[in-house]
Order: sequence, then structure tokens, then C-alpha cells
Amino acid sequence: MASTSAVTGSRRNAVRFELQGNLEMDRLQFSRLIIQKELGFSPMQTDYIFGLPGKKTFEVIFATNTNFETCLRIFKRLKQSRPHLRNIEMVPYRKVNLNLLLL
Repeated sequence: MASTSAVTGSRRNAVRFELQGNLEMDRLQFSRLIIQKELGFSPMQTDYIFGLPGKKTFEVIFATNTNFETCLRIFKRLKQSRPHLRNIEMVPYRKVNLNLLLL
């Protein structure tokens, strides 16, 4: 059974990126091209980058809430002007207090 703190903290400062169309890349390519080059984050500003199966979906956990908020602003501002970002959708996970339900 997961602890309540693990459940409530699991989506903190997290963003999901979904590659659209024929766009695919592995986790290292995504980190270097999108997170570092296009969005301008250093590896020290992220805690984890998860590559989900299929090379089209990535979850990024930022080290701080400031980095998370900065990502939201930068992505929104650059999405239409940067070719590498046009075929990527971003879904932020908001800080939400989750209740642990046992059925």
C-alpha cells in the first residue's frame, strides 16, 4: 500500500509532453533537443524525465515549482514560433491534494 505522502507528492511539479504525428524520439533525444535546447533548462533543473513506451510520451518532474512554472510560460510562448515544439502537446499536472481511497 502506498503511503499518503507518496500519493500526494507524485505529480508535484510535473509536466507530460506528448509528441504528435510522426514525431518520435528516445528519452535522451527528448532531454537534449526539447528540454535543454528548445526550452533552455539544464539537467540540474529537472529531477526526472520518464520516457513512456512508444517514444511519444514523456513526463518531466522539475526540481522546483519555479522551474515548473517557468516551463509552462516558456512552452506557451515558444510553441508557435519554434518548429520542434509545434508537434508537441504539453499537459501540466497541477498540485492537487489527492485522497487515498481504498476499496
